[in-house]
Amino acid sequence: MPLKKFNQLEGNAIFGNDISSSCLCVSVLAKVYAGQHAWIALLIVAVVLFFFGKISGEVVGVLPLNDGA
Repeated sequence: MPLKKFNQLEGNAIFGNDISSSCLCVSVLAKVYAGQHAWIALLIVAVVLFFFGKISGEVVGVLPLNDGA
């Protein structure tokens, strides 16, 4: 049985769902462990991810996503 390849819309939807669920999971864990100070922990995470975004964008941009074609 051949593998089904996703089109651009399907791939973006899966990626967006993965990112959204990860963010929600981290938010809940921060609330459980940090309590009323969870907003500070999440603010630190947001700042780190903001600066890391440029680096990860460069790394992801180099990966061949279309089987090298």
